[in-house]
Amino acid sequence: MADIAPQVVESMSGVTYIKWRNVTAADTCLPAFFAEYSDRSVQVFGVFDGATVQMKGTNENGVAPYEALNDPHQNVLSFTGPKIEQILENTQAIKPEISGGGGSQSLTIILVGRK
Repeated sequence: MADIAPQVVESMSGVTYIKWRNVTAADTCLPAFFAEYSDRSVQVFGVFDGATVQMKGTNENGVAPYEALNDPHQNVLSFTGPKIEQILENTQAIKPEISGGGGSQSLTIILVGRK
């Protein structure tokens, strides 16, 4: 079991890419502090092996409670397969929470934000 810290992959022209890589069923994703990027999207891909990825956010300095985030149509951002979605809410901290995955789960979650 590991805590997976978000990594800034690239930042240019007001656009930043943040990744959580090779997330297994035993891992916990740590939050990214991403409030300065009001235009945001998330992509999830890899081996799901039954996993559900839900994007959550908080305005409480990166501590609980984390609440479910939504797409622009007010649908909860919940992924059971590869997909890209826009994120409606602009929270101080954001992180993926993953449940139900099996032993071969290996996921990558990418946030893209534009100032």
